[in-house]
Amino acid sequence: MKLIKPIYGQADAPRQWFIVARRRLESLGYRAHPLDQCLFTYHDSDKNLISMVGLHVDDLLGCGKTGSSEYEHLKSKLKEAFNFKHRTEEGDAPLEFCGCHLSRDNTESKLHQSDYFKKVKPMTCNDYDANRAL
Repeated sequence: MKLIKPIYGQADAPRQWFIVARRRLESLGYRAHPLDQCLFTYHDSDKNLISMVGLHVDDLLGCGKTGSSEYEHLKSKLKEAFNFKHRTEEGDAPLEFCGCHLSRDNTESKLHQSDYFKKVKPMTCNDYDANRAL
């Protein structure tokens, strides 16, 4: 058998997906940020920031200028370019991204990792002598 594209579990699958995702985003007019190649920005012709998309392994997190017709058009193009298995939009329930819970109401945005920290197990040290540690 010969694979014609990377599949889940292969060592190079995340990198190959990033290459495809980058190509799709750039085809829509997004550009990689010079300081972080996993952050993509979209500016209008007057250089105003309209939208941002962050990539992490096989997840995307995006935002945009509310009320902008250009952003609404861009959102529909993103939905065409990516087959999102799960999608959360403003007004929906809080979302999880990279172990962080993100929520928003009219006045503020909140981020917490309490569920993630519940999964972290304490580290044990064998032969630890508190007197020597000082």
